[in-house]
Amino acid sequence: MKILERTTQNRWWLLTLAGVALLGAVQIATVQETNRHTEELRNLLTATQSQSLQLMRDLGYGGLIHNFKNFVLRTEEQSYRDNAANSAKEALALVNILEKNAAEVGIDASLQSTREMILSYESRLTQVADLHADGMSAVDIDQTVRFNDSSAILEVQVLVSSLAKAVTVTVEQLDKRSAILSAVTITGTIFLSGLTLILILSQRQRRRHLNFVTATNAQLAAGNRRLSRINTSLKQFAGIVSHDLKSPLRHIGMFNDLIMEDYDDKDDVRGHVDKIRKASTRMDKIIKSLLDFTLAGFAEPVLNTVEVTDVVTEVVSELTPTIEAASAHVSVQVEGRVIADNELLKRVLHNLIGNSVKYRKADVSPLVEITAKKVDDQIHFSINDNGIGIKPEFAERIFLPFQRLHDAQSHFEGNGIGLSLVRSIIEAHGGKVWLDKSYSDGTRFEFTLTAA
Repeated sequence: MKILERTTQNRWWLLTLAGVALLGAVQIATVQETNRHTEELRNLLTATQSQSLQLMRDLGYGGLIHNFKNFVLRTEEQSYRDNAANSAKEALALVNILEKNAAEVGIDASLQSTREMILSYESRLTQVADLHADGMSAVDIDQTVRFNDSSAILEVQVLVSSLAKAVTVTVEQLDKRSAILSAVTITGTIFLSGLTLILILSQRQRRRHLNFVTATNAQLAAGNRRLSRINTSLKQFAGIVSHDLKSPLRHIGMFNDLIMEDYDDKDDVRGHVDKIRKASTRMDKIIKSLLDFTLAGFAEPVLNTVEVTDVVTEVVSELTPTIEAASAHVSVQVEGRVIADNELLKRVLHNLIGNSVKYRKADVSPLVEITAKKVDDQIHFSINDNGIGIKPEFAERIFLPFQRLHDAQSHFEGNGIGLSLVRSIIEAHGGKVWLDKSYSDGTRFEFTLTAA
């Protein structure tokens, strides 16, 4: 009888062990498959971010527009036409890749406007050659065949944003399926363990199993949170690239013109060249930081103690050519230190101070006042001007991406990304930014950061 009982116990022990092993194997296989699928989605999203960045550079002043203007100015040189044509081919290839990426996650999206703009761009190359042959000047040719890339950039932004949303939804579905399987596995294990608890499971084994399930779920939850941050940051991504790179490019162009005017004065030329070098270095830093930011999954700001006086002085110095060109006067009264990412804080100040100088009244010299003072445990920044102002009803709209208060024909340049970038950066630091709706003498923006 004892031998029979022992045999029966051994049989139950083996069956229970086999059942637990089977459930564990299924769970492990499913978790691995979920991780693999999630990683593939992350890689697809990361690749799409980089490809969309490259496409927008190819569509803008880093590609099509740059090569097109070179060809307009030097129509007789075949190499410039070849460069322009090659830029169009590369852009079309990226359009195909982005559409393919969207299809892989089940998005029925098309970059038709972007494709039509590129094809129109190619036809304009022939038109430029014909107009040049007819004796038309480069300036007149540029006015005749000029094209607008804003709709194409917006279309790319919408596709990438849709892709990010689709990836997030898919990962959430994977999380739910994984959670259901984990629940089933745990239930089955507990049931089988209850039949032969004395024979097969100790408290330590149960604890190890539960820790394994908990750790797996924690990894999936962390991945979901990371993709959620990426989805939020993608709303501003395309605009960040085009917006932040224009400032150093303008400086380089301005000082190149000054070199041509002052080429007999070596000291002035050296000064201009040094400022071009600084602008180029800043542009290079922006490009590298954005690419690193993208590939790292839009990491959190690198926080350090920043002297407010130093960073404001540096930004005003970098904006000196723009300030002098507008005959603007800038008053600075700042104090204190903040916990912030120095480069990101500079971008905020570049946008707000630059806007105060840009959006000025006709025939009125801009006056810009910059203040910063400590209030409790925060530094309260205020930037106000005597410009054209913003109506109170637009106090929230101005912080949305691509929401401009001036149409495309306005003499005020911009693409509606600056203030949305400002809000994104300030909120990433745990601060707040707003328009002072009670200020009626121009525009006043205020924001807060944690004091050091």
